[in-house]
Amino acid sequence: TCTASPHFILENHDRVPQSSDTKYNREGTTAHEVAAAFLQDRAPDPKECPTPIDSAMLTHGWNYMDYVLGLLEPGGRMIVEQKLPLWYMPERNAKVDVVIINPNSLHVVDYKYGEGVPVSPVENKQVVIYAKVAATGTEFMDNFPVFSHIYQPRGRAGESGPAHVWETTWGEVNDIAKGIHLMAEAIQVKEPLVIEFAPSEKACQWCPAKGFCTARQASLAEGFEVIDELQPLPSPGTAVISEEQLVRILKHKAQMVK
Repeated sequence: TCTASPHFILENHDRVPQSSDTKYNREGTTAHEVAAAFLQDRAPDPKECPTPIDSAMLTHGWNYMDYVLGLLEPGGRMIVEQKLPLWYMPERNAKVDVVIINPNSLHVVDYKYGEGVPVSPVENKQVVIYAKVAATGTEFMDNFPVFSHIYQPRGRAGESGPAHVWETTWGEVNDIAKGIHLMAEAIQVKEPLVIEFAPSEKACQWCPAKGFCTARQASLAEGFEVIDELQPLPSPGTAVISEEQLVRILKHKAQMVK
């Protein structure tokens, strides 16, 4: 989405936080290991569980297993939590949650354990990448049915259920994949017509350079009211902030927090 970000991150590697490890990442890692263990009929590997396994992980993991196994047909094969090389950048990997290749259908399941905004499976590029890497070496007809599943047990309203599905075809998956491949190649060679910053709440959410990206700062500042005669004070104490300045601070609190 933000095609300038990969090179910007590399060029500013000394300013990028060295660790993206958070309690949410650790919790998600453990939840994925619990779910994979259920699917593979084994005990969870303690080395893959950076947080304690709680009852919610067991309940959601069991329900996820039940859902996934319901997609497996006789003669089908299942890939679970495997690192596979990206077809457009073979030195890098994608870790596939679940892909099921049945004789008459392909199912890609992405397990989202976070409680954040619900993720849509429709034309989801991550799921398309998973489908392509898992099906490398397999030939499908363009009309071969493909089902993209986002299983998000804690991020969806009760009535809609934990899973949302996008039914498509291998031909459409290939069309989206071609766009991904062309964009990846253009980014790697810094194609000038392609490289541009495109800040947005969604695009910037997981970017490690968001704390010092001037494009993002400019985007967030667009809604600020500019009053030339009020010059910024260097770290003023609350006693010297005028009522007018205080009103402006409170008015733009949400943007300042961002």
